[in-house]
Amino acid sequence: MAIIIVKFMTDLIKENSVIIGIIISVVTLVIAIRQIKISYQKHKMDKEDFISKKPNFSVYLDNCYRMSYNSSKSINVLFCIMIINKSSYRNTVIPKLEIDYLKNGITRTIKLSHDKNLFHKKYHSQIDTFDNSIQLEPKDMKYGWIIFQIPEILKNKRIEKYRVIIQDGENNISKAESLLIKDIHYDN
Repeated sequence: MAIIIVKFMTDLIKENSVIIGIIISVVTLVIAIRQIKISYQKHKMDKEDFISKKPNFSVYLDNCYRMSYNSSKSINVLFCIMIINKSSYRNTVIPKLEIDYLKNGITRTIKLSHDKNLFHKKYHSQIDTFDNSIQLEPKDMKYGWIIFQIPEILKNKRIEKYRVIIQDGENNISKAESLLIKDIHYDN
């Protein structure tokens, strides 16, 4: 009886070998398409993960002031900024300021560094101030004030533009600009 079953199966396979070959090919094709879809989804997730790990931050200006004091000849500019770290990694950034001004009809630029020590204890005790370098956590947002001292050479010059620059250790930058700035004068 077993010999009859084997013979029957062999005859069946010989008669339907084309159909069986097509079925095997279709099953193999379906498996291959499924593997390609899985590979594509994995590639897409890896690409998104790679992009989220790259340094990616933005700076936004909220407010800005030029401050002067009767007791001092120095003039400071203050900027309230918001920094958003879109990356999934920590980052350290440094705030800088570029000022475009006119000298003899030519636009020139001067670069300044933020100095936390310029904040006046009496006038700035109620505001959130940033250190000279700012630590950003993954997917973080920070809000605070930065301050710069205006050099003597700019006191009587026409200032065209203030440009706040946030720069990390890998020279990635984000900029925010202001054409106008409010004046505050303290009599003390």
